[in-house]
Amino acid sequence: MKYGVHGMEHGHYDKLSFQLHDQGRELLPDYGSARFLNIDQKTGGRYLPENKSWAMQTVAHNTVVVDQRSQFGGKYDASEASHAERHFFQVSDPAFQVVSAREDKAYAGVSMLRTMAVINDPRLSSPFVVDLYRLRSAESHTYDYALGYSGQFLATNATLQKHTTQRSPLGTAHGYQHLWLEAEGPVATDQLQFTWLNGKRFYTVTSAAGADSRLLMHSLGANDPNFNLRREAGLLHRRQGSNLCFATVIEPHGIWDANKEFCQGNTPAIQRVDVLHSDDTTTIVRVTAVGGHTWTLLLNAGPASDTASHKVQVAGESFEWVGNAALLTR
Repeated sequence: MKYGVHGMEHGHYDKLSFQLHDQGRELLPDYGSARFLNIDQKTGGRYLPENKSWAMQTVAHNTVVVDQRSQFGGKYDASEASHAERHFFQVSDPAFQVVSAREDKAYAGVSMLRTMAVINDPRLSSPFVVDLYRLRSAESHTYDYALGYSGQFLATNATLQKHTTQRSPLGTAHGYQHLWLEAEGPVATDQLQFTWLNGKRFYTVTSAAGADSRLLMHSLGANDPNFNLRREAGLLHRRQGSNLCFATVIEPHGIWDANKEFCQGNTPAIQRVDVLHSDDTTTIVRVTAVGGHTWTLLLNAGPASDTASHKVQVAGESFEWVGNAALLTR
């Protein structure tokens, strides 16, 4: 997870972004740069024009885009003048490791807090990631939770209109002009699920959804006359509002063996992600798996403190903890 500075001339507008690796593979990739180093056919190996129009833009990274505009309006000087702030970093327990960071200047009037946890529970075949992206604003915005994935799409529970004979770019600027809209549609339930295959393993994104949630599937390559961009795929979980929290689980599961023609565990164990409580001081999220197993994350959203006590009442349940993060399992 990245929460540092813009980064000199080759910096990106990618505050609070992250990458995910498994099996020695890049699963949720960060695009990096639009450059083919020392390859003469690609402008002598120099940076390509699409480096600024795509790779540096916020939608090219795994973070949240506000109103389809890049962070800091895509302005270099504004981005160089500030950096995100670490909220807390808690990794002493190998079964529950958490990092949290804030960004309050990338979008005027929008406060962003991203908290990511890796939970390693022997009841599941693999550790999984819980991603909580909290947004606060006095005004309503369009929020795009962006993920670029590597692998073969398998299934989603969203009701999609698929653009199979004609495609259009998702927008005209800030990187959206390079995205072909492949499919779009509302999320039919209060949970969004999206599954793909990479290597010998399956991966599912499960996310708490609202009545306004829409899924947009896209591929890279629009407005790219010289075929300089890699042909990659991604998704946007789009929501409208002022204050909301994207609560998402990224779960590895199962095995696929092409040589043995064998497949097992290709459906996710995680069934639900629910935001039980979210305000300026605390966030409580519950993850529920098949069989009724639950993991309840208790998080401090106020000033970081290892010793502060917290107590929250939610729908008849009482939650108490000390410090920045705690995990209840059942």
